[in-house]
Amino acid sequence: MTRSGSLEKILKDQIQTLATTLQPQTVLAYGSALNQFLDYLHIAFPKVRHLSQLRRDPHICSVGSAGFANRMIPLCPVPLAGDI
Repeated sequence: MTRSGSLEKILKDQIQTLATTLQPQTVLAYGSALNQFLDYLHIAFPKVRHLSQLRRDPHICSVGSAGFANRMIPLCPVPLAGDI
């Protein structure tokens, strides 16, 4: 499976930028979630190769409808106050 080098690189670089202020486990969780998202994106929208092609709708919005969110590793082990 081939992913868009530019899209993947830009997003992974952003995680590495955040890595300076996050716990190592958080960085790993973000990386895992990103890999899952890129896998989904490649399967569902194979023509999306660059960040400029990525759109909220349909690319991001379709993640929830595809059941992607249910397969993701939770980034927070406890519910947030708004989720209670």
